[in-house]
Amino acid sequence: MNKTTRNRIEKIANEIADYKGKLEDLRSEIEDFKDQEREKYDNMSENLQGSEKGEAISQAADTLENAYSAMENVESELDDAIGHLMEIVETV
Repeated sequence: MNKTTRNRIEKIANEIADYKGKLEDLRSEIEDFKDQEREKYDNMSENLQGSEKGEAISQAADTLENAYSAMENVESELDDAIGHLMEIVETV
């Protein structure tokens, strides 16, 4: 592999790292929304928690948690991709 190719691969790894940073920011924002919904639900009386509105708030928090977890998985995969690319840059 020539130097030009290694440099381009390193640049790609750095771009992926930048995207991962943006993804982390978005994941953090989703976590904030999830926490707000959980707090809203927890602060409701038991009667309201069992109501349609309470169930909707709980479901929203659960769905946000699922999105958060999926984004964590994406971040982990991006870390793997970056690691593989940097391994090429450093060893070839």
